[in-house]
Amino acid sequence: MTGQGVGRAEIGEGRGVVVVEVRAVNHRYLDVRQRVSSELAEHAAALEARVRKSLVRGRVEVSARCEGSLAGTPALDKD
Repeated sequence: MTGQGVGRAEIGEGRGVVVVEVRAVNHRYLDVRQRVSSELAEHAAALEARVRKSLVRGRVEVSARCEGSLAGTPALDKD
């Protein structure tokens, strides 16, 4: 049996938007893959740690990108 899930979140920051998408499919082990834009590169390790803390198994693809121009530096809200 195979399951899959897709999630997307957007948040406005200045004149831009930060978009995070998560796709997951059933997998025997936990396999986390991520694609992060250069503006969000410093948060890549925190994103992966959050996924690993929440899941035990599955193939998870996380992508995060900025669209438009952001006001200031984006911060990761760990809650």
